[in-house]
Amino acid sequence: MIERALLKVLEDKSNYSRFSSVLGVLSRETGIIVKNLGEYFEHNEELSWPDFASWFFQVKHPSMKEDQCEIYRTVFESLESSESTHTEEQIAEALKERAVFTEVGNKALRIAEGTGDDPMDIYLLLDDYKKNSSLLSEVESLEVTHDFEELVDSITVRSGLEWRLEELNLSLGPVNNGDLVLVAARPEVGKTTFLTSEISHMLSQTDGDVLWFANEEAGTKVRWRIIQAITGMTTQDIIADKPKALKLYKDLGGERVRLIDKKEFSIHDVERLLETSNPALIVYDQLRFFKGFEGQGTDVERLKHLYRKARAYAEYAPSIVVHQARGDAEGQLYLTQQQLEGTQTEVQGAVDAMIMIGKSHDASLDPMLRGLSIVKNKLTGGSRSDPSLRHGTFEVQIQPEIARYTSTVHKNPNS
Repeated sequence: MIERALLKVLEDKSNYSRFSSVLGVLSRETGIIVKNLGEYFEHNEELSWPDFASWFFQVKHPSMKEDQCEIYRTVFESLESSESTHTEEQIAEALKERAVFTEVGNKALRIAEGTGDDPMDIYLLLDDYKKNSSLLSEVESLEVTHDFEELVDSITVRSGLEWRLEELNLSLGPVNNGDLVLVAARPEVGKTTFLTSEISHMLSQTDGDVLWFANEEAGTKVRWRIIQAITGMTTQDIIADKPKALKLYKDLGGERVRLIDKKEFSIHDVERLLETSNPALIVYDQLRFFKGFEGQGTDVERLKHLYRKARAYAEYAPSIVVHQARGDAEGQLYLTQQQLEGTQTEVQGAVDAMIMIGKSHDASLDPMLRGLSIVKNKLTGGSRSDPSLRHGTFEVQIQPEIARYTSTVHKNPNS
């Protein structure tokens, strides 16, 4: 009798807006009553079921057949004489459950009929249901603080992860939970080396794990470059003194880099791992190769949904996602956000910051020179951030022999 309990709760006009969105999961009769209640409350502050019943029959449904009228009379009479046996929270949970499983059933039917729905959507619906155990949230728990000191501290005393490259500390500032940062470049410019360089530096700032999803390069190759970046040693130096390299690797947190090497990741794989771990940083290399949302139509739509998921998962830990730059970025030192592969606005809109890495084919320039372009920056910065560099361009050097990048102008005081 959850629908009768809902109608009892709706006797209070203040509850109407909180529950009016559930019309789609109600029976036809209850849905009509709830819809008409909305119109009734536009002209009345309080609800009397006898008054509502008169208005319902005479104004809204004067031509209703007698057998239907009898059904509604029975409902109204029971509401007038009964008390609710359910709390608002219980009602919300029951309606949420009904909505989720109705949608799951509809999707399962469409999949069985071969009409193109993605089976992964069912997993996502159920995962969302597990996470959001209530249809309602108290406003007080969601309202942003008015505490001035707390707000100032949130901007000026950020305790996130700083970058190895001081250029990024001056431009972006540290990364925190909720931040999603995109790194893009052409093939063989140094995307993976950028990741190993920065992550090996961030490791020293946390006791947590780095969850790295690698679905482009071979996992053993990436692991070796992680070892180089953490130890600061070349391949020759590591081979020559393996005990030293192993000690450095362990002491500096190398075993906390959880490198997941699977060529056909799905979004469900990511969510399952996040639920069973407590990462300090999440890395996707590359997100566009993940499985999921195949039933969304175009590749552009699928990519948009993947990035929206990564955006949601950033609440677990700050996240860095690698993307490919288009062919017209080949040979350019400084790239634009329009040069991302397979997207014009969908990916750009989902991320908080974008770091584009370019390499010039000019023979007169150092082949190890790389250009960083901060083409989007919605991060709040940190204590060392320079507002004039929020969307800066910078020249840096790549050191592939130790899988790191180095600054050419700015010195990181903590490196």
